[in-house]
Amino acid sequence: MFIPVGGMPNFERWRGLVNDFYADPKNAKRPVPDAMAAAGKIVQDEVMKAYTERVERAKKATPAPSATVPDAADPTTIPR
Repeated sequence: MFIPVGGMPNFERWRGLVNDFYADPKNAKRPVPDAMAAAGKIVQDEVMKAYTERVERAKKATPAPSATVPDAADPTTIPR
């Protein structure tokens, strides 16, 4: 028996999101593609949020340039 893991879609999660969509009485008569689109939007928003947080953490982790490094145009750094 092969159980897909790592990098594979989580079908149970998608099924749960679709079921949550239909749990709302106003969506009871809507077609399945609408439910799949709503589930996809939720997953897309989560992925984008995680990406944004990761980029922000990387920006904060990048060391700032040192104030002690002389500028190349500084005449005091020209060898004599």
